[in-house]
Amino acid sequence: MTMDTYRIQDISSEGARISIANGLTGLSAFVASINADCGKSLQEARREALRYLMQIVSEHGEAIWLVAGHSYPVQDNAMATYNRLWLGMAKGGIAFPPSTSDDGVKAISEEGVRYFGYRAVGCDDVESIESVLARFQSFLMVGDTVSDAVKMVGAGWASTGSGVPPEAFERSLEYGVPLIMLLGDFDDATAEGVLVASPDVVRSIGRSKTESHL
Repeated sequence: MTMDTYRIQDISSEGARISIANGLTGLSAFVASINADCGKSLQEARREALRYLMQIVSEHGEAIWLVAGHSYPVQDNAMATYNRLWLGMAKGGIAFPPSTSDDGVKAISEEGVRYFGYRAVGCDDVESIESVLARFQSFLMVGDTVSDAVKMVGAGWASTGSGVPPEAFERSLEYGVPLIMLLGDFDDATAEGVLVASPDVVRSIGRSKTESHL
């Protein structure tokens, strides 16, 4: 598994390949691309791209938060109240070590209940993070304090289905919070991870990464 490219890309221009924030301007992306080599799965490539981005963010001294929620309502009963989000994930095989976390935001509808929350994560959690990104409404955000994560939980979670509601991305970016996400489908030959932020933040990360290779 090898890092093929990393580049800075303007995602606000018309026709840009990365388009996640309709109506927002002045955004850039730091893109890490990894090919799935012979004998290596795309899932492994996705994890490697994710780990790469998380490492360079960590080198900047920034905290990384996983913001997640149920993609679909679950039956509103005592078991759902007990499991909420993170314990339910653990029972389903997606486990995280103890960290600063919360999953107390509850959305109720006629179909049932969904829980949303956040937790601090690191590079050692990549396998679990990738599983969450693939199976839950979720994204990674970069922020110095837990208050940044608290502001994001419950923002724009009105839609159902896998992936992240556009409103959640837009709310995060409006707050000036950089996001980390994975692109592509599971039949692609290349995994791409992107960090989306204002141009000055992206340039700062790109410059530090380039200097580290001099």
